[in-house]
Amino acid sequence: MKKKFAIGVDVGGTNVKYGVISSEGKIVCRDVQPLGKDKNRRRVWEVIHSAIAELLDGAQSKGYRISHIGIGSPGTVNFLTGKVQGFSPNLPFWVGVNLKQGINRRFPEYKVFTDNDANVMALAEYKLGAGRGFKDILGLTLGTGIGGGLVLGGKIYRGSHYFGGEFGHIPIDYQGRLCACGGRGCLEAYASVPALLREIRSLLRRRKKSLLKEWLQDDSKKLTSELVMEAFRRGDQVATEAVDRLVEALAAGIVGVANLLNPEAVIIGGGLADSGEVFIKRIRVAVRKRGMSSNTRGLKILRAKLGNRAGFMGAALLGWQRGKES
Repeated sequence: MKKKFAIGVDVGGTNVKYGVISSEGKIVCRDVQPLGKDKNRRRVWEVIHSAIAELLDGAQSKGYRISHIGIGSPGTVNFLTGKVQGFSPNLPFWVGVNLKQGINRRFPEYKVFTDNDANVMALAEYKLGAGRGFKDILGLTLGTGIGGGLVLGGKIYRGSHYFGGEFGHIPIDYQGRLCACGGRGCLEAYASVPALLREIRSLLRRRKKSLLKEWLQDDSKKLTSELVMEAFRRGDQVATEAVDRLVEALAAGIVGVANLLNPEAVIIGGGLADSGEVFIKRIRVAVRKRGMSSNTRGLKILRAKLGNRAGFMGAALLGWQRGKES
């Protein structure tokens, strides 16, 4: 039997990642293109079309037959029509585009499959990464925002209006901080990178000693989540306190989902998870303390395995997955 191959495209807020994978999940080629500072709808389409053309040329030269194209996008994506229906804070101009039509106008000979970027990440981890062997998982990405995707019973759960799995906008404090979505008390306002940096700045104004003060030299513009997590790994008190507050907020959200859906595993990826097992272990401990033991005792909390490849890999898997879900 000939191997099957598919193209996957992962549209992000700053760049587009893309690649070709086999139906067995092997990456045969991959690349990334930045969107640039002055990004707009036209620029994003230029990059997407350029990426797909590059992959098709490469596949043809190697004799790979492409079966379909998959694309993961920020926003609420109607996976049937391909339209981005709403809620895309990192690419606000992207709301209203039709992904299927936009790709088929340039590449009409290929079937196109679309979904939300967090959904395709969860699918990739479920099929090829840390979620292998489970039937029900919650996939999370912790970064500028908090993305969430659910795979339940082996199928992506999207909800009645394609908004299912928006973990970052679960309210954990009904009178809490204002979120970028317009709501109050959303988890994203407490457990994202911007929330972490806000907490660090507040703590540094009140504390005299910290590795971060030494590294920053009074230049707060140098503050990044990578610096914070490095200080955390070295045992810095300020970084540890800020990370622990983030972890407690995250644990509250995880326990809420566990109580409602009782998944087998939570797979955590994104920039903050890159800090390693010490961070994931803290989340495990916080969830155990907060949740009911009958529910959380068997809940696996694992670090994602596929890194920033998960988006385009999951997008490429969509075509094969769709046949199993129909």
